[in-house]
Amino acid sequence: MTLGIGVIGLGLMGAVHARNCYGRIPGARLIAVSDANTESLEAFTSEFHLVKGYLDYRELIEDPDVDAIIIAASSSVHAEIIRGIVPLKKAILCEKPLTNSMEESIELHHLISRASIPFQMGLMRRFDPSYIQAKALIEKGSIGTPYSFAAISRDKDAYPPSYISKTSGFFKDTGVHDFDLARWLMGAEVATIHAQGSAFISEHIKEFGDVDFAQANFTFTSGAFGSIQLTRNAIYGYEIRTEILGTNGALQIGWTHRTGTVLLVRDQVIRDTVEDYRLRFEQAYVNEMVEFVRSVKASQAISPNSYDGVAADLIADAATKSLQRGTLETVDNGVLESSG
Repeated sequence: MTLGIGVIGLGLMGAVHARNCYGRIPGARLIAVSDANTESLEAFTSEFHLVKGYLDYRELIEDPDVDAIIIAASSSVHAEIIRGIVPLKKAILCEKPLTNSMEESIELHHLISRASIPFQMGLMRRFDPSYIQAKALIEKGSIGTPYSFAAISRDKDAYPPSYISKTSGFFKDTGVHDFDLARWLMGAEVATIHAQGSAFISEHIKEFGDVDFAQANFTFTSGAFGSIQLTRNAIYGYEIRTEILGTNGALQIGWTHRTGTVLLVRDQVIRDTVEDYRLRFEQAYVNEMVEFVRSVKASQAISPNSYDGVAADLIADAATKSLQRGTLETVDNGVLESSG
């Protein structure tokens, strides 16, 4: 059986998923795309002639040839799209966050759980080969018991005001990926968190009440410790690194250069760098979709699911509150355990 895929939203991530589904994912076929922007929609469907194009996403989700839907539209409309898909019992892969509202995200998690529909959260770092290997080594006991998690996420350049104005803050926009890795790799929930940050470079970020540098220290329910550092203006390139210390060793994941080529000329040694997340996690996005399609077709449990997405967002929400208040915040994981 070939799984018919529909993609809602043709922005940065939607375009990546749509192009991957067009021919890179075994057992899947891109049936339709939807975007409210006529130019974006026409540009894509003229390049990929056999793909249907819908200005109204509701026509896409009701298309009988579409079995599974990728939600890559603005997070402000995720909730209404999900509520529209659930009664149709179609599989969903949703880019983070579930919604911009913490309360509504918890509601949607319970709705998805009750409906028992296949649902995968777009937390692609779990599908990166380096992180997959690190997880396997931890589970094998190669570094003993993990007791320290440290992560760095650095963007080359700050996003423009048009993007920043739609986000819910640095921790919820970027840090959520590191928080998801922390839960996944350490095998424990985050209990408390303290955050700091400031806008050192980007004036437009400061105007929106956000920061271009942030850091947070946190504790796990297992007793382990964690920290993350986020930077929006690294200048030199895109960098994602993680280090985990265990009782019998350590793991280091990530690199600053794209290839192993080094240019050596007079008075200079030059290496290339990774431009952005689409290059660094190109294979992860393919792996993510391959696993989604495989799980849906095999009727198997999906991970990361809505629980994982909201759990990471709860940590990011607590970090945001800590940043604003200057206080140590407790992460209330219990709200996900209560019945919806």
